[in-house]
Amino acid sequence: MDAGRRHGLQPIARPAKGSEFRAPALWRLGSADTSLWPIWDAAHADDAARQKLTDLAPGPDLILEGDGDFWHIADTPKHGRRSFEYDAATDLFTDETYEAIPLSFNIDQFGRRK
Repeated sequence: MDAGRRHGLQPIARPAKGSEFRAPALWRLGSADTSLWPIWDAAHADDAARQKLTDLAPGPDLILEGDGDFWHIADTPKHGRRSFEYDAATDLFTDETYEAIPLSFNIDQFGRRK
């Protein structure tokens, strides 16, 4: 919910009858959120499968700042952490909190000719 309004997901296309499509696809800021795959890969998700959602691996992207051919690695990748509340009676996740955001390499570029 946001400002008292409930948000929902609407499918933009339905899979063909008999296809192997089992779960909706969700995107985070334009890229696939692969941290959700373990729960979707489980035929019948249990607590162990749900616990795999807490660790968020760093992304493959580089955060580049500045210009030039020389690089200084300012920060290395860091795992993120997510917590959630799960309601077994409805089989739904009812809340989610990002305790730490996953980070990629942060690289300062320098040495550009002016």
